[in-house]
Amino acid sequence: MHKNEFANTNKRDKVTNLPIQKPSAVIDYNQKMGTVDQTDMLLSSIGCLRKSLKWYKKLFLHFIDTSLLNAYSLYLVNTGKRPSFAEFHINLIGQIIEKYHEARVQVHRGRPSTSEDRPLRLIERHFPSLVPPTEKKKNPTRYCCVCGANKKRKESRYMCKDCDVALCVVPCFKTFHTIKNF
Repeated sequence: MHKNEFANTNKRDKVTNLPIQKPSAVIDYNQKMGTVDQTDMLLSSIGCLRKSLKWYKKLFLHFIDTSLLNAYSLYLVNTGKRPSFAEFHINLIGQIIEKYHEARVQVHRGRPSTSEDRPLRLIERHFPSLVPPTEKKKNPTRYCCVCGANKKRKESRYMCKDCDVALCVVPCFKTFHTIKNF
């Protein structure tokens, strides 16, 4: 791009009063240096460079930073919006996580539990509901399962739909869903 030639800098030497000349490559570099400084300044605020002895890791992370800066520049030109570079960076990370996030599979350690150890009625969420009406009865009742286990015969209009058992709202519903051997 540059030839082997000198150009005037429009400055004079203080001692000899002769015009100062520099290679044209140096003059061109100094004129364009502002853009490089601005790029370095923007990248320093979000830079993901880490201490590493591997040069290729640093180079790869610098390419990521540079591509992020290019994406920011394109965003400014195409949308006309003016978020800060840090805001753009955070929004981009959020969008990437939102798009590619996968739920972790939890690994349980220790002795595996069986369904007898923790029945679903103890770990899932259940809500009381009315016993559904039939053709013969508008407000039907069923025998409470907890009261029956305690040798009481008590009817209730409420039930747990998920477990398909009739329960008194207080205290049998709570007892049935929190105590293993009620």
